[in-house]
Amino acid sequence: MRYYQDLGSCRAAEKMRVKGWLLDAYIAGDKAILWLKLEDGSLIRLTDQYRPDFYAEPADSDSIEEIVGLVLNHPNVEDVRVEEKFTSLEASGKKKVLHIYLDHPKSQRRVIKTLEDSGLFRAFFNIDLLHIQRYLFHKNWPPTQRVEIEYADSELRGINLLDDSREIEPPPFKTLIYSIEPPGDGEIQEITLYRGTRPYHRLRGGEKNIIMNFNQHIAANDPDILVSPHGYDDVKHLHRRAEKHEVHIQIGREKASKPLTAGRIPLRWDFYLEYGICGAVERARFSLVPPRLCADWPAGKLIDSRQCYEAMKRGLLIPGRGFYIESRTALEVLLRDRGGFILAPEAGLHENVAELDYESLYPNIIAKEDISYETVKSRCGDGLLKAVALEALNRRLYFKHLKRRLPKECKEWLWCDQRSKALKGILVCVYGYSGCFANRFGNIATFEEINRIAREKLVETMNIALEEGFQVVYADTDSIFVKREDASREDYERLAYEISRKIGFPLALDHHYKFVVFLKRRTDPRIEVAKRYFGKLQDGSLHYRGIELRRQDTPPFIKDFQEKLMRILFDADSIEEVRRRQLAKALAYVEEAYRRVKSGRVDWRKLVISKRLNKGVREYRCNLPHVTVAKQLSLRGLKPAPGSLMEYIILNEAEANPYRRVASIAFLKEGGASYDREKYAELLLEAAETILGVFGFNKERFKSKMELKPLNLMEVIKGTLSS
Repeated sequence: MRYYQDLGSCRAAEKMRVKGWLLDAYIAGDKAILWLKLEDGSLIRLTDQYRPDFYAEPADSDSIEEIVGLVLNHPNVEDVRVEEKFTSLEASGKKKVLHIYLDHPKSQRRVIKTLEDSGLFRAFFNIDLLHIQRYLFHKNWPPTQRVEIEYADSELRGINLLDDSREIEPPPFKTLIYSIEPPGDGEIQEITLYRGTRPYHRLRGGEKNIIMNFNQHIAANDPDILVSPHGYDDVKHLHRRAEKHEVHIQIGREKASKPLTAGRIPLRWDFYLEYGICGAVERARFSLVPPRLCADWPAGKLIDSRQCYEAMKRGLLIPGRGFYIESRTALEVLLRDRGGFILAPEAGLHENVAELDYESLYPNIIAKEDISYETVKSRCGDGLLKAVALEALNRRLYFKHLKRRLPKECKEWLWCDQRSKALKGILVCVYGYSGCFANRFGNIATFEEINRIAREKLVETMNIALEEGFQVVYADTDSIFVKREDASREDYERLAYEISRKIGFPLALDHHYKFVVFLKRRTDPRIEVAKRYFGKLQDGSLHYRGIELRRQDTPPFIKDFQEKLMRILFDADSIEEVRRRQLAKALAYVEEAYRRVKSGRVDWRKLVISKRLNKGVREYRCNLPHVTVAKQLSLRGLKPAPGSLMEYIILNEAEANPYRRVASIAFLKEGGASYDREKYAELLLEAAETILGVFGFNKERFKSKMELKPLNLMEVIKGTLSS
């Protein structure tokens, strides 16, 4: 896409032409402020004209000229034009509307309130978009995309978008990583600076000095990206504490107070570690919103932004936000809202199983079948939802496939992984958001039609596999697990190719298991359960879903135990060997680990449980363990914020006082702790039952057996000493 504007409005001698990336953008008065990172590493600040505007549909189109005159009398209205626009996706024709231009962004609410009170208008459009969204939408300018620009006297004169769709490396944005101690809203005692994940400098010596030194560090290093545990919230915390000391700090590149990070991108630590700069780039390109904002946006908000952009490109007006509600009978809901297809797994141990997975099935259905809000009934072409999904889908598949050809140790592999993961996080929500009640274009029939096609494709897939002589042992939404006793990897790949050819959607061999176990429901062993399985792949690695090893709040000792237990169990060449030889070894290992826990010989650091606060401490009504830990920290003035990770060990679960049941590791770093041996032994046996339950292992029977085999004297002595 190429876009030029006003290239001849400046004398040739004053023009400058440079290449770079749009780092940040925001609206200040009647100007758009643009910060660009240039190819030589320098930075420039440019301005561009911005005219705030919105649309209004008159209640009486016959009186439109008279209404125009009345609107023009408003002191904050600069111009009004009569235009013809589509006012909804389902509209069969255009309607006459007023295009209203304002003198300043801050005038919008005042003008709309006046027009609403007049009773002359049926509806208003494009009113709840951010001003920077409107500016970038009109320019067709995705932030972070490589561009060539012309400017003069710090004013933008022209934009030429360069095609960097196949670039792997992110823009050369400079990063500063820091953390504030303690986390929360209290007094700052220390700011730690990092290189990667390793600290290299600590700022100490009184809160005022710490803040001033950090401000000086930012000015001296001039970073483009600020990474911290809580992102923008940490910047606000710094400003609040600076105001208390009457110290002026400038975290952004502007002296003005808002936005606080103008010209820089604040990122949360967890986002940066998982997605890196590449993830922020993909979010910005998809939503056409500066990464300073969109890095923290939920997927639904990103999708809404892209939908509004695609709608504006088509000349469609943007309706206000609302809640989509469709009245239907219970029978209609039963017949139409069926979700994805799931074939319950055949619980137990299986050998030589292949997992065949569709690549982005739901986005592919949207794109190939052109399923959208306005096409689901009429089947007219080029739906809005297809436009939203298609570019992101193609980019995701490009980086995903390229990653497979790269060595895992190289930077290019990491960048491809970050880009494809960020795009996947958006694409998996495009389908769900299509039926969301908060979607301004929402249509539940769209969501249901995507589900219907997905169900049909999966049933067709299963039938083809059966016709080819394979047994289907499990199927779930967009993947199937099949097996055949004599099948090789090549046989499974041929099957995937044959299904892809017949169905018309790409299917690939995702995992080839040497052994795999599908689990039953823990509360009712008679019922198989989806998305809970574990196994050993043909390359020797382990793969698992829905078990303790995948949970963040599982202590490291339990994770290590469960992984080793799987490796012992699957150290065999056949199912017969697993049952005849390795099962006994696995049980012996469970007994050994159980004795270690019960005798107190496990290092407390290996028993730390980590759980994140989802909201403020005062918002919780129950004294859950991690909430109790947060309250312990608050009593010491640390005040953990929402999103903080609470790390603790269980001291005595039976203790009546909740503050004595658990302890934050912040209080245990020096002296260690005596942990609740019964509770951790229970956690260990639950993890063992997950792996060995299909072979008849029962934690209660195991405990009864162990009670008849008491710990020997040396184990008791070692446990006492280690406590």
